[in-house]
Formats: sequence, C-alpha cells, structure tokens
Amino acid sequence: MSRVLKHNGRLARFGYRPNPEHRGELAVRTAHHLFALNMLTSAPDDNGDRLNYRMVMACAKAAHLSPWLTSADGTERLNSYDQNQSEACTGHGRSMQIALEDAATCVMAGAPGTAGAPVFKAMPAPEVQYAFGLEVDGTLGHDDGCSGSGIVEGSERYGTWYEMDVDLDSQGDNTETLSQGNWAGTTSADVARIAAWYQRIERFATKGVPANVAAMAAQHKSVSHANVTTVSQAWAAIGNAYAVLICSNVSFEGQRNAEGIIGATGHDWPHCMVVSSRRTSPTYGRLYLVHQSWEIDWTTGPYYADQPAGSFWITEKDLQSILVCQWNRRTVVRDCWTSTGHQGFTARADALPQWVKAA
Repeated sequence: MSRVLKHNGRLARFGYRPNPEHRGELAVRTAHHLFALNMLTSAPDDNGDRLNYRMVMACAKAAHLSPWLTSADGTERLNSYDQNQSEACTGHGRSMQIALEDAATCVMAGAPGTAGAPVFKAMPAPEVQYAFGLEVDGTLGHDDGCSGSGIVEGSERYGTWYEMDVDLDSQGDNTETLSQGNWAGTTSADVARIAAWYQRIERFATKGVPANVAAMAAQHKSVSHANVTTVSQAWAAIGNAYAVLICSNVSFEGQRNAEGIIGATGHDWPHCMVVSSRRTSPTYGRLYLVHQSWEIDWTTGPYYADQPAGSFWITEKDLQSILVCQWNRRTVVRDCWTSTGHQGFTARADALPQWVKAA
C-alpha cells in the first residue's frame, strides 16, 4: 500500500502496509501485556496534561544533540525525523516511540546530565528499525512498506540501534556513519546529509542491516508490547509516558488551527506516526499530539506552546478512527501499539516531573 501523493503541493511518501494475520498473532502473544495496560485504565489518574516530548528535549540537551533541537520560530522545539523519499514511516514512528521511552526512563531515574542518572546518548536510527520490521513481515528486499506489528516485533526480535557510528571491520577503517542521522533540516549540508541517509536506508531495506550493526542492536531489545484499540487505553498509556504507535490510512490534510489541531479528512494516508502526549482543551476536549516524519514545514499554522516541530494535535474522535480503522469495505485494521523495553506497563505518572505535566 505504499504510494506517493501530493500534499499541499509537495510529494508525500507513505509506506504503511497492514499485515492483519501477523497483527492478530502478536496481539494474542502479548495479551498479558494488554491486561496490564487495561489495569492502568482503571488506576487513579489526575487526567492532567502530559507533554512527554519535553523529556526527549531535556535528554537531547543533556547529550548535546543540538540538531534535535530547533528554534526557527523563536521557540525551542524538538526536531522531527525526515523520511525523505523513503517509504519507512514505520521505522520513523517506531524510532520516535523508542526515543520517548528511553527519555522517560532516564528522566524518571534522575535529572538528565546529573551524576548517576542513566545516559541518553543518541536518537534511534530509523533505517535499522525499518529493515528489522521488513524482516519480520517477510518483505526485506522489496521496500514495500511495513506493518505496525512487524515494526514492533522487529525491535523485540532483533533490537534497536542508534545514530551512533559502528565499525564494520576489525581494522576500524570501514565505518557505518549512522551519526549522520535523519533529523529534519533545510541547509545545503542538511540536504546532502539526508540524501546520504536515503541511500543508506535503501541499502538496508534491500540487503538487510550490516552484521556488526545488528550485533550492537541485539543488545537493546524491547520486551513489552500492547495492542491499543480504545481511546481509554491510549489516554492511560500516555498518562504514564508510554507513547502509542499509530498505523492507519486516516488522513490529516490542512493546516493547524489556533490550538495546533488538524482534523481528519478521509482515508488517504497509508501511514505510520506516533502519539506522545495528551492535554484537554476547553473547546475540543481531550487531544493527542502526533509526531510526523516529513520535513517540518509539510503544513503550517500555529503551534500550541512548545509542541515539536512539524507535529499536530488530533481530537479523541479522530484517534478512535485510527485505532480501529476502516481500511476498506471489507477490512478493519487494528494496528496501533504501545511498547516498553524496560519493564511491563506499570503506573508511573507520579514519577513524572512537573514540567511534563504543565503547559
């Protein structure tokens, strides 16, 4: 279901491809994690805002990952991945989801950058995650896109690697330069970097992840996944800083409104993104923040507070149409996932700092 469409006069690449049979198998295998997530829906909840992306910003600052912070409009914001002309939206969504979980783990264990706190060194590398997802779906070598369940199981089966260089031989003269990563940018250097990155992800999607990179990734496997199908599950997950990977064909054309919201417009995007944060609007009710993986000016309009560059808020009604998506007349897709690589789904909202809970 991958295709290229015009959006606001630009080429927009979509690469989500549902795999209902595998989705069902993974949902059954992870049912015990879903039980734990469902317990969170009945746990005490202040129903307050959770601007969880701020934890990635704090970790990026502490790690001196300056490309991942942008202030083009005068407000410092978390930067976006840019999938360029690849069909790897699932790899990008999954990478941002892993970054959010890594950042939450670090922040709740101590202020980023302080002695004794876990170290957040780099953002996940989408080209690695994407190739692992293709492996699971059995489509490596085709670059036809990947399913949500495939990308999630890929990081369980094969692991995660980051935007950090890896030597491919014992002599150290053959290096996979993953540190030249996939953050959005518009300078001539950014254009060259993203073009080189595109060549790398095409190579990984065709031939697989190099053995040395795969060996490093195998040291960082995720262990807990839950198939999210209701907004109450999503609200509870995000309230405890568990981001939700969203895979559907629900489209969001148009510009952000005064509160940073874009409304659903149809079923034209076979796409994968990630929801990190929640808040309640006096006008629109419960809202959810979506991280995009296109260049940050793919749309325009106001931001709410310091929301990430290129992101947008959606209503709870629109989120429900994603979680249980009418793909076509015959097929309903339920391919949205929350995940943690460090423990099961436990109540941990009390450990979140106040700057995550307030606008």
